[in-house]
Amino acid sequence: MKPLRATLEINLAVIAENYRHLREVYGGPVYAVLKRDAYQLGLRRIAPLLAQAGAPGFFVETLAEARLLKTALQRAGNWPCEVYVLTGFGGHPPRAFAQSGLIPMLSTRQEVRLAAGWPGLEVGLILETGLGRPGLTPADIEASASVLAQLRIRHVMSHLADMNQPEAPRNQAQRAAFLRMATAFPKAGTSLASSAFAFAGPAWRIGAARRGQAARSLAPAMSKTPPIRPAPPQECWRLFWRSRPIRQVRFWATAGFGWPATAGSRASPLAMPMACPRPSGKTRHSCGSRGRTARYCRIFR
Repeated sequence: MKPLRATLEINLAVIAENYRHLREVYGGPVYAVLKRDAYQLGLRRIAPLLAQAGAPGFFVETLAEARLLKTALQRAGNWPCEVYVLTGFGGHPPRAFAQSGLIPMLSTRQEVRLAAGWPGLEVGLILETGLGRPGLTPADIEASASVLAQLRIRHVMSHLADMNQPEAPRNQAQRAAFLRMATAFPKAGTSLASSAFAFAGPAWRIGAARRGQAARSLAPAMSKTPPIRPAPPQECWRLFWRSRPIRQVRFWATAGFGWPATAGSRASPLAMPMACPRPSGKTRHSCGSRGRTARYCRIFR
């Protein structure tokens, strides 16, 4: 299949405004999750933008991403800043994190023991509360208590299982488990709410929230009406093909994987950046509603 060239316009002003609105609705700090080049929106441009909008820190997936993020923040004058690496050491020596000021999120006893060999290294912990992802269990915390006491633990976090159902019993059990486990780290920051849980009301305001691709828009996809009703989200993407608008997409939206073409296009499904790890062409961004910018991505017949 020969790819056709399309233009994806990304409005940075709208991204910043959506972030500020989300933080106001949540009522507490909101960390930005910028994995995979900010979900292919452009980490180098979006990270400084969100830092200036008030983001206290960022989560990325790998050490390589964290280094790119640090460089972007330094160039924009937003460093130092909290930057957490979700894959922990990821096969890299603790020295790489200690020298760069980046924070690994530890999820195994082995990583905890490895971190203890580097006094002064700041770390975070991922707690396993019932989702089944890698993380420290209550048994791990008990068995490693003496080692954990030696660490400078900056942040503890966990993931909830039913992202759009705050009332689900499984989520309630995870919430209770997280609160119990977090008491072992009274000096560390916490984050549990992400995605729709940012709108789930005061019961879910546990430390900071995290916002990433899982949130398809500012309007949460919940099984019931959220306690806090968000304002209608602003659109930050516009997709063009042959100078005609095809579809508008919300900030931190998931697109691709069979998304249908619209506005009279002959293309059928669109592979937006979420589904296309290496979009063709160059990346440019708009700083206002009239800016002309583009990211090129592939459209397949």
